[in-house]
Amino acid sequence: MCFSASASFTASALLGALGIISFIKVKQPRLYFFNSIPVLFSLQQAAEGCVWLYQSHLAAQIFLFFALVIWPTVIPFSLLVLERNKKASLWLTYFTVAGLGTSLLLLLDIWLFRPEFMVDGCHIIYRIHSFLPIPAFILVFMYCVVALMPFFISTYPYMELIGTLLWAACLLSYAIFTLYFTSVWCFFAALISSIIVIITPK
Repeated sequence: MCFSASASFTASALLGALGIISFIKVKQPRLYFFNSIPVLFSLQQAAEGCVWLYQSHLAAQIFLFFALVIWPTVIPFSLLVLERNKKASLWLTYFTVAGLGTSLLLLLDIWLFRPEFMVDGCHIIYRIHSFLPIPAFILVFMYCVVALMPFFISTYPYMELIGTLLWAACLLSYAIFTLYFTSVWCFFAALISSIIVIITPK
């Protein structure tokens, strides 16, 4: 997350608490995986808090592991588990496979090229190198399609709303905070994930 270590740890604590609340509210087993998202964001923001405090490469790699490897697979798969419409389930299966492929490619990037980071005022810059000869903005677009389009395929209530908010946050982050995109967008996405507590059926 951007701003400061205290902001990262505060967000981590709040998301952890909201995640626990969402688990308590769950009455259907198929919701557990989707409702784990705020908890995962809590762990990710805690890792970035450690990046702020200790300038830790390990913490940066953990943060990027969530951002680049966890989310492209977890998001479409968690929506696939929720889905009951056969046509939507088929498309979500395709996106889950594509997400898994994206996660593996990005994991390979992290493994082959040690990511770099730098604290720049109230933000953190992450530099991720790829073995694919593709411009960075195209890679970002491909990642966003895999991670966000499933929200518009899902027939579960409020998913389109969440997807719209995430796309808006993505475009805003990339347009205004291009250098800090990874950090800033993860911050916005973490905040948006708190909606899960509200939409979870009692």
